[in-house]
Amino acid sequence: MRCIKLVSSVGIISSSPGGITGGSEVSVGILINLLAARGINVYVASYPMNLQGLDKSSNITILNDSGSIFPIELHAQPVTLILRILFLMRQLEKLGVEIIHLYNVYPMSAVSLYKNFGGRCKTIGQLNNYGGICPVGNYICNGVNKCNYLNRYSCLKNEMNFLMGMLGMPYSVVYPKIIKMMKSLDGYIALSEAVKSIYVANGYRGNKIRVIPNIYEGAYQSFMNNDTAFTILYVGSLSENKGVQDLISAFSILITQRPDCKLLIVGDGPLRSDLENLTIQTGVADHVTFTGKVPHSEVWKYYRQSSVFVHPGHWNEPFGRTLLEAISYGLPCIVSNIGAPPEVVGNAGLVFPRGNIKVLNEKIKLLYDNSQLRVELSENCKYVLEKYSKNLIIDRIIQYYDEIVHSGIGRN
Repeated sequence: MRCIKLVSSVGIISSSPGGITGGSEVSVGILINLLAARGINVYVASYPMNLQGLDKSSNITILNDSGSIFPIELHAQPVTLILRILFLMRQLEKLGVEIIHLYNVYPMSAVSLYKNFGGRCKTIGQLNNYGGICPVGNYICNGVNKCNYLNRYSCLKNEMNFLMGMLGMPYSVVYPKIIKMMKSLDGYIALSEAVKSIYVANGYRGNKIRVIPNIYEGAYQSFMNNDTAFTILYVGSLSENKGVQDLISAFSILITQRPDCKLLIVGDGPLRSDLENLTIQTGVADHVTFTGKVPHSEVWKYYRQSSVFVHPGHWNEPFGRTLLEAISYGLPCIVSNIGAPPEVVGNAGLVFPRGNIKVLNEKIKLLYDNSQLRVELSENCKYVLEKYSKNLIIDRIIQYYDEIVHSGIGRN
């Protein structure tokens, strides 16, 4: 796709609830560097300033107050950051930016106020979680439970510490108004069709949402491990909604059938001790390795020593950057049938019903037994990865900026 660049300056606002550094923070850093490399002036503010790998480019300007943040602002960000983001958007407008890209759902609530106070810049929101419809951002209920006051408060109480839990009651009351404010942007970028469909089902206008996936900068490695024991790999957070407990349970069945298998779990999180206890209870502790948190720059060696990658999520994962990393190493993937992962892996993986331990075991066993299928899926990885190449995706993003600014897309 050839894109004629019209937009010359962009403001990027990023926020990270809890101050975490994960896939979104990696993605926004890549976006900033690629925009600057195309000659676009990029003004950046991140709360907190935890973006890594930004190029030392004269086209990238970090705003002076970026990163200075009060601890309470890491919680309930649609409310706690709203005045700060409003001020920042006015500042970006004075700097002459043509469009403001809010690279997280939570700052989007400030756009309504910005427009009410006469703000003129066009705005795009990155739908990289479900904060635009769900107060805890994960939409675990998948729309089954009506999001009324009591259910919102119940979800918030489970997610927050004691102090923030006390604020959960008023937060539950105001959240529907916050959602209404988030619907006032000129456009949105959804990371997958799965994300778009959920937002549209919850009242967002489909013609305002463009599906543009994450950028992958890495190159295809053309590698699949056939030299050591059959190793199953998981990379990610160890939390309830990631489904790692299902993977361990399926592995405990597999090990009785294929005793030379290994399971490698890379990452950390609140469920780690429970998962370690589960490996002991199921008798597979000697076959399972927990690495704990690993710097992103060192994760590659675990992909290198693995045979298959499993993503057993319980929730509507908006994308799944680790899937692209696995695919770049030619690893066949097995993913649950919810959210974006089936869409991301395409014909480089297999799909199983969420939470179905028996079928998950059967899928892993199939890849263990069928080396030809592993080779076919591995060969497909190269073609799947091409859909996420940096030049293709950055062209699509810049084109969308141009359409919003110059063609009036997203106007009411």
